Amino acid sequence: MIHEYQIFRESIAAVAEGRVTLGARDWAVIDQSINSATREAIGGFTDIHEEMRRKVAAALSHDMRTPLAVIANGAQRIGIAPSIEVARRTASKIESNALRLRDMMAELLDALTCQGHVKVPLHLSTFDVHGLVQEVCDQSGQTLAGVCTFEALGNPVEGYWCRSNLRRAL
Repeated sequence: MIHEYQIFRESIAAVAEGRVTLGARDWAVIDQSINSATREAIGGFTDIHEEMRRKVAAALSHDMRTPLAVIANGAQRIGIAPSIEVARRTASKIESNALRLRDMMAELLDALTCQGHVKVPLHLSTFDVHGLVQEVCDQSGQTLAGVCTFEALGNPVEGYWCRSNLRRAL
């Protein structure tokens, strides 16, 4: 963007040379106008970039509510668990959601600290996406216990996926 304004300034100078007589005052007005337009364009670009970062942070923060709810609900369930087996299953779910929350916090930190030219990498691995859908259905059903049930229909689909991004999308 800045380079385009520099080219514009050089083009004016090249065209004006020998054809138009411009005094110091005229060049000052041209320079001032181009500099002002450059600052305005950079300010607009910066505002858009900051707004995108805020939206990413808001989306990730919103997505963190589900694992937090599972962790809080699970802790309460352990306190009233009728058997050690139920308590162990619940503890396992708490652990997996705590790890998921840790990963989301890392993504949030990456999103808030990365520079515009750096792309946050996808963490691709091979797995069955249907299994992930089932996992999300199971977790959502536990969070909304007694209110709602989910069923994952379909066939296994093995492929290379970014688990955390797909989980968040689901």
